[in-house]
Amino acid sequence: MSEQNNDKQDLDQNIDLGRRKLAKVGMAAPVIMTLASKPVFGAQCLSQMMSGNASHQDGSCSLGWSPGAWKEVGGTINGMLTIAAWSTAGFAYSDGLPPSGSGEPCSLYSGGTPFNDASTGFGGADSRPMREILCDDSGAEQWHFIAALLNASLPGYNYVLTKTQVLGLWGGSISKPSGFASLNEFLDSTWT
Repeated sequence: MSEQNNDKQDLDQNIDLGRRKLAKVGMAAPVIMTLASKPVFGAQCLSQMMSGNASHQDGSCSLGWSPGAWKEVGGTINGMLTIAAWSTAGFAYSDGLPPSGSGEPCSLYSGGTPFNDASTGFGGADSRPMREILCDDSGAEQWHFIAALLNASLPGYNYVLTKTQVLGLWGGSISKPSGFASLNEFLDSTWT
């Protein structure tokens, strides 16, 4: 009978140890799941944007400027003239001043940071200036990504996406968020 009691005690002890392990895993799982499931986008920014709340309640993120705004040389971005905003973001709108001053159509400018320049991170064969793509390829995927990159590159401006996230979406290492038919549609939702 004592052998049966010992076996029962061993079994009870094994069950208790198993329960303790499960309880420990259960306690740790939410923490682990929270860490493991952290979205690739800034949690505050993306959730605010996805809920349609662009009111900046907690100051965590801001919608950016559209491709049309980034190509408009006579406009302003974040309180700066467009060309100055390009420079502040680390890119060149053109190789110099326009032929007859600011406010001219972007097609009058020449040069600027090429789409496939190492500084953009896009790579590929398209060496046209980003400005030219904004002028000529309205609605194209590159058109969308240039605006997203410029928004994400503005120092001190907390755009919905980081530069790393923009490039991850471009390269395919980050999937588009669900609920959007295309990357273009998603990026459209990230600016005003």
